[in-house]
Amino acid sequence: MKRIKSCKFFILPTLVFIALSGFFLFYSNRSEIHFYLNQFHADWADRLFKTVTHLGDGAIFALAIPLAFIKNLRWFFIVACTAVIVLFVTGVLKQWVFQGLPRPALFLGEENLYLVPGVKIHTMNSFPSGHTTAAFAFYFVLCFLIDNKVGSFVLFVLASLVGYSRMYLSQHFLIDVTVGAILGVICGYLAVALISSWKWDKLDGTIQDLVKGNA
Repeated sequence: MKRIKSCKFFILPTLVFIALSGFFLFYSNRSEIHFYLNQFHADWADRLFKTVTHLGDGAIFALAIPLAFIKNLRWFFIVACTAVIVLFVTGVLKQWVFQGLPRPALFLGEENLYLVPGVKIHTMNSFPSGHTTAAFAFYFVLCFLIDNKVGSFVLFVLASLVGYSRMYLSQHFLIDVTVGAILGVICGYLAVALISSWKWDKLDGTIQDLVKGNA
């Protein structure tokens, strides 16, 4: 787990983001925060966040898993395990524990918000933000795999942009995004810890023996 140290440029900014979000959530309610953020919009931002938000789609795992398999089995299992954990955690929380919580457009009223044209607005199962959870989990795992300080910070920026895009598009409140970020890092860490605990020397040797035996 030595590579976790290189992820500090992802983890530390994430902790700052969580602390700042916690501060605002403590002193303001979710409605006030969302109305405040919603007043800042522009055509270029509409286009940017309509695109950036897809970096937190489940499709990123569908693309990353086969690419990781091409790289090596360890990458494949880490990415696949992350996808399974994120899917399970967000599914249970959104569909069972916090089922039916209204999203901004329903809770605050579409007529009171600026909504980006061309974006399908969801109204239910707001908590937590699945896109944010997936983004922080995936990019945390990726920063662990690439083991690069600058790359880790860039990945944090991408994850943060996904989180902000969910608020910009009025799909989630700040609390949804903040908890999503926390869950994402936890899910990513659990996947890394689980797969890294395997005895890869023996496993690699077994796989090589199987390949030789089939040759």
